[in-house]
Amino acid sequence: MSHAAASAPAAGRRNETVIVLALSLAAMVVSMMQTLPVPILGLIQRDLGTSTANVSWVTTATLLSAAVFTPLLGRFGDQHGKKPTLVAVLVVMVAGSVIAALAGSLPLLILGRVLQGAATAIFPLALSVLREEVRSQKLPGAMALVSGTLAFGSGLALVATGLLTSGADADYRNAFWMATGFAVLALLAVVLLVPATRHKTGGRTDFLGALALGIALLLLLLPISQGHEWGWSSGRTLGAFAGAVVMIAVWVLVELKVREPLVDMRMFVHRPVLMANLAGILVGFGMFANFLGVSYLAQMPKALTGFGFNASILRASVEFLLPGAIVSLLASPIGGRLVRHQGPRYVLGMAAAFGAVGFGWLALDHAHTASVIGASLMTGAAVSFGYAAMPAVIMASVPHHQSGIANGINSISRSTGSAIGSAVVTTILASKTIEHLPAGVPPLPAESGFTLTFGIGAAAFALVAVISLLGLHGQHGPRADEAGTANAGTSSTPVAETAVADQGAGPVVDPVAGPVADPLAGPATEPAVQADAVQVDSVPAGAGFHGLVRDAAGEVLGGAGLTLISPDGRQVGRTASQPDGRYALHAPTSGPYVLIATADGHQPQAATVTATAAPVPYGVRLPRTTGPAGVQVRGTVRAGEGARPLPDARLTLVDAAGNVVRTTLTDTDGAYAFTDLTAGEYSLIASGYPPVASTLTVEGRDTDSFDMALAHPAAP
Repeated sequence: MSHAAASAPAAGRRNETVIVLALSLAAMVVSMMQTLPVPILGLIQRDLGTSTANVSWVTTATLLSAAVFTPLLGRFGDQHGKKPTLVAVLVVMVAGSVIAALAGSLPLLILGRVLQGAATAIFPLALSVLREEVRSQKLPGAMALVSGTLAFGSGLALVATGLLTSGADADYRNAFWMATGFAVLALLAVVLLVPATRHKTGGRTDFLGALALGIALLLLLLPISQGHEWGWSSGRTLGAFAGAVVMIAVWVLVELKVREPLVDMRMFVHRPVLMANLAGILVGFGMFANFLGVSYLAQMPKALTGFGFNASILRASVEFLLPGAIVSLLASPIGGRLVRHQGPRYVLGMAAAFGAVGFGWLALDHAHTASVIGASLMTGAAVSFGYAAMPAVIMASVPHHQSGIANGINSISRSTGSAIGSAVVTTILASKTIEHLPAGVPPLPAESGFTLTFGIGAAAFALVAVISLLGLHGQHGPRADEAGTANAGTSSTPVAETAVADQGAGPVVDPVAGPVADPLAGPATEPAVQADAVQVDSVPAGAGFHGLVRDAAGEVLGGAGLTLISPDGRQVGRTASQPDGRYALHAPTSGPYVLIATADGHQPQAATVTATAAPVPYGVRLPRTTGPAGVQVRGTVRAGEGARPLPDARLTLVDAAGNVVRTTLTDTDGAYAFTDLTAGEYSLIASGYPPVASTLTVEGRDTDSFDMALAHPAAP
């Protein structure tokens, strides 16, 4: 049969595509700014007549600027609108690129690089926009594509810079004019193609917390990036590290005291978020270790060293680095599909495997061109898969109104890893040099330095594997068919975990109309919802939620069911709204949960919420169910040896992306019906007794039939 409605109109799908492409371009330009000056530091040094130590600030300034501005601007976008913040940051990046291109002195060039570094906030802001604008079933792929452009952009900048500065009269300013052109293009794409922000939390900006975090990151990253020049045991280096420890403690204290913190500490230390940030450090380290290690290796003069490929900067970029960058881009949509069907933990494990194998290959055989390129392809895929998995973990673990700051912190973790990778590679290659070189030949790294560099890269990805296997244990993906059927003798529901694991990854989705405004996006997401977050008489003390349940027209809803699901998929709380629409729901402890709201004649809604030590006011809106238009599924739930019809059994329908699509109760004859569905794979969970989950394939007929049987619990 033909469906009366698809999951989104064709125009909506086209809009999603252009939004993803625009944001991918913006993210690519951001990553280009990070690696753009690496091949031309020598040219800049000669042209401006400065020292090696001074010219290194061209890269350090961008890193430090990103560390300071990314979390602040990510939070600012959450509060005051993602698109306006995106546009403002892109304007700053254009200005910084123009200043860098026109600079005739090192201080002016560093100023331009500081402004370019502020643009790093574009990436977390882009992911937050995707969460608002892209259907949840398409969100993993969209995030993976935008994330994949980071590795591609980094490689593209190296290649393009090599091309623009390959002549005898090369001018490094050509690279910054190229950056200006890309920045203007990204600005136009965002202005014209990205819709206005729909979710704003409002509130005050925590400038004190931002200042403390910025100083802490400056004190941490400055010695990491300059330690090889200052000396790792020097007073400046050790003092900066000690100051970083002190300022981190000050920052934590500030965030715990202020009323509206920049970073919610409970979110920050929540295990999936913490593990994603640790993985970000390691993957960022691996990406830069690969870029720098392979680039230096390719340029080694074989006649003097006995290894290397005598490559120019251009050849090293095009032949040895570009293939890995292209693979990173091509692997990103594959990573997105795997995240959607297998879960981010699985994809992060694949990234660890590819990375460990790639770096291990480089450590064992870096004497042949094919081996170096082949290993770089493996590490390129590893970085792409890692960048696809980490945002999915973040989005599934934080509420909507914290997505910008959460991804901002994850971006900083990757930048920190990149800085550590650069420092480690530089230090190792500088400390292990070839002896007895001819007079006048500058020091050259020994082969053992490259072997050690690649070995450390393999170890970094091995730690990513540990994070995937142990740190993210229990963070499963949304494939309902993997969960199987719940054992009749247990009270837990494995499939419930898959039903809610990715609820934080996007707006609530109507299976017919596509994305709709998320009524449970968090406190103060919009005035209508905030107004519903009223006090309930006799609210229990401790963690929990309370507020008012209304329909889309603003009428109060009594008897609406509200269910609280823990991050591991267990039901931890359940209540019904009072006749005046008020509800109060207790949570076992502070932290993230999924709140599911249902009412007869209304579409069920689900979203990630965060409980604090005190009850959180939280209003709920439930849109009315529209008339039947698509495929209908009807059936009967039976139980017991006589297969008697089972009344009042709760059924939950979950789509392939892990979204709760429908819930209902069986009638007195055990019958149920779901209407207005689209064809596809679903999981149907029947509970009230020991739960049973079954895979349901909705075909293209007017009505499908699907019966279920439940076993009564054994007598105690």
